[in-house]
Amino acid sequence: MGYREVRRESKKAVLIDQYMMFKYGSPGQKRNKRRKPTPEEVKKNNQYNKKRKILWKLQTYFEEDDYFVTLTYKRDQRPEDMEGAKKDFKRFLDKVRKEFKKAGVELRWMRNIEIGTKKACHIHLIIKRLDGLDKLIRKNWKHGGVNFQLMYEDGSFRRLADYIAKSPINDKSLSETDFQCSRNMPLPEPKVKEIKGWSITRKIRVPEGWQLDGESVREGVNPVTGYPYRSYMLVRERRKHDSKDQN
Repeated sequence: MGYREVRRESKKAVLIDQYMMFKYGSPGQKRNKRRKPTPEEVKKNNQYNKKRKILWKLQTYFEEDDYFVTLTYKRDQRPEDMEGAKKDFKRFLDKVRKEFKKAGVELRWMRNIEIGTKKACHIHLIIKRLDGLDKLIRKNWKHGGVNFQLMYEDGSFRRLADYIAKSPINDKSLSETDFQCSRNMPLPEPKVKEIKGWSITRKIRVPEGWQLDGESVREGVNPVTGYPYRSYMLVRERRKHDSKDQN
C-alpha cells in the first residue's frame, strides 16, 4: 500500500498532490469502479491543471506590488474576434517591451483575453513592476481604459490565479478566452516521491512555520483509476495585513 506525492515548491508556498498508485492496494481503502471520464470531467480537470500551473508561476516569478492591469475597449473599438484582440495586445506589448529593454529590466507577464457572450472584450494583464509603468501602459493602450491594482501576497496569489485563468468552463458570462504568458518563466521539475502506507482520511500534516490554505484542499476519487487523491497548498506564515479580494 502507498501513494505518490508531487510537490511544487516556491519561496512563498508549496503545492502538494497526493494519489494512490496503481500497483498498491490499501487495507480499509475501498477502490471505486474504474470508468472513462466524461468530456465535462476532462474539461474541468484540464482547467484545474491550468490554474495550478499559473499559480506556481505567480508564486515563483511575481512579488507583492507587481501590477494586475485590466485593459478595456471602447464600444466602437472592440475587435471583431479573438484574433483581432490578440493582434491588438501584441502591438501594445511590443511597445512596452522596448521600454523594459531600455531600462535593463527583464519583462515577465501573463495575460488572459476575455470575450463575453455579448461580445464585450477586455484583457487582464499581470506584469512585473517598472518605474513609470502606469504612464507607459496608458500611453500605449489606444483602445480604451486602463485599470491598475497592486498585487498582494495574502493567499499566496491563489485567488488571482483563479481569476486570470477564467474560461467559459467556469464562467458562463464568457464565450471565449485566450491565456498566454511570457516564455522566460520556466518551472523546475516537481519533486516526486513514493510513500508506503496512506489513507485519504489521514490528517494533513502542517510543518512548523507553515499554514494550510483550507480553500485549496481538493479531495475525491479519480474516475480513471478508481483510487482517491488529495491536493492542497501550504503557505509560509507571515505577518497579517490587509489584502485585495483578487488574491
